Amino acid sequence: MNRTRSVSLALERTLNRLILPAGLFLFAMMVVTVIDVVARRLIGRSIPGAIDLVSVGFALSLSLALPVITWRETHFVLELFSSNPTGPLGRLRRHFVAGISAVIIGIAGWCLLQYALDAWYYQDVMGYLQIPVAPLALIISFSLFLSAAIFAIQTFGLTRPIVPTTSEAEDTP
Repeated sequence: MNRTRSVSLALERTLNRLILPAGLFLFAMMVVTVIDVVARRLIGRSIPGAIDLVSVGFALSLSLALPVITWRETHFVLELFSSNPTGPLGRLRRHFVAGISAVIIGIAGWCLLQYALDAWYYQDVMGYLQIPVAPLALIISFSLFLSAAIFAIQTFGLTRPIVPTTSEAEDTP
């Protein structure tokens, strides 16, 4: 196995570990929302802090999923140029777009890191539950930096390995 493929597989395994917590936060958001709606219907009151919990869950599930989505290249895509993406110009365009994306996402991560440090210093909290803002901003900043790093390595040609789906893996001897 060549070095590039082993790095790709290691990155794939590492990023796949982010899927479970992202899914758990999504599930927790659903549970809190359902309980809140039922409580409103049955007792006429919502759960105190339910909006805060759903907001935090939303931020965490999206930020944990972002590096995985970036690596898998499963973003929503609006195809502006319909050239052959496997041709030389198509590959050059992919590397160029990945480089620009790395810079933009990196700048966003840096700005959010600065915000997190300020929030830490001023001990900012949000909402009814007084949830500290700094740890959330740090997690999202880290996620943005990870996504920027993935875009950067895609700029230089490292791509996701071809991983068989579960049904294909079961068919192989």
